Amino acid sequence: MTSIMTCIFTNQQLCVLVTVNPIIVKGNSKRCKIVVTNEHMERITINLWGGFAESDSPLLEKLRDDQPIIGLCDVRVSINKGTYGISTIHVSSVLINPTFQKTLDLRASYRNSFTNMLGIIYLTSLPELMFKV
Repeated sequence: MTSIMTCIFTNQQLCVLVTVNPIIVKGNSKRCKIVVTNEHMERITINLWGGFAESDSPLLEKLRDDQPIIGLCDVRVSINKGTYGISTIHVSSVLINPTFQKTLDLRASYRNSFTNMLGIIYLTSLPELMFKV
């Protein structure tokens, strides 16, 4: 028996793109897995299916280094063995770099978290660097 919980999530999900994997084609089915982080810096895998894989994944790959914000609406959310995942369905919407206040807040939060993380790494390695001869 598998423990899978699935529901349709109709609210908005905003996340920052981390990785875009190649499109996988099996028969008539096309899928592209992308990895994103949410506002809590948790990594989440999103499966883009069909037209979303064909049209959005090449654009996301080009924008990957710019860490675009991705907005998702009306997607399937599932939890399988404690792993949280999101998949597009035929009524889903995928927005790339939408321009509204919550997006700007997420971008600022992500940049601040990243800057703080780099500062911690730098400060913790600073004593080693000072005493190297």
